[in-house]
Amino acid sequence: MGSFSQLDASARCRLWLNLVTNGIQDVALAFEAGEKGMMKVPPRAPSEELFNRKMIEQVLLSGLTMALICFVAWVLMMRAGWEESMARNSLLTLLVLIQFYHVLNCRSESASAFRVPLRNNPVLMGGMALALVIHILATEVPFLQSLLRTQSMPWQTWLMFAVPGALILGVIEVYKARATPVTRCEVRAKRGQLALIVSCPLLLAKACNGLMCACH
Repeated sequence: MGSFSQLDASARCRLWLNLVTNGIQDVALAFEAGEKGMMKVPPRAPSEELFNRKMIEQVLLSGLTMALICFVAWVLMMRAGWEESMARNSLLTLLVLIQFYHVLNCRSESASAFRVPLRNNPVLMGGMALALVIHILATEVPFLQSLLRTQSMPWQTWLMFAVPGALILGVIEVYKARATPVTRCEVRAKRGQLALIVSCPLLLAKACNGLMCACH
């Protein structure tokens, strides 16, 4: 009976994850404004597949990055002595935060997420905020806690998981920078930008590990 209950809760959590990520943010992406210079880009070849190499690479890279982040987080939580129920709840929140960041990557196939103005899609900004608020309610409201088997989380834990969740931004930024042709004038700016993106999460990694141990 206990195994069936855990399986049922797991299924509900997966549905919940789809609701607060794909159900809200993915739909809001349809309201994205057109990119500058799009008319200067050569059209795709008629023989090109719908899922071209670039799309497949981005999907595989982002999926593997998310899996690796979650796997490392789970191992660290278990080593720090977290209860399994709390670790599962935290992992669900981590996935929500990763998707929260990753939707910014999806606004453009080639342009940096930091170069696409947020004002270009106010619907997406509202959808992201709404999805985050709904998930916070799911961890704090007793009815939703019993339905999804979630637990209340201190703000330190939210802050701790916000850092590794942002790694998905850095990984895709590096991929876009390497896959998109640039002029010499843009190389230095991109190098400085990528150095900042990659170094910040690494500098905060030790702090996260300390917070994880301090929370328990």
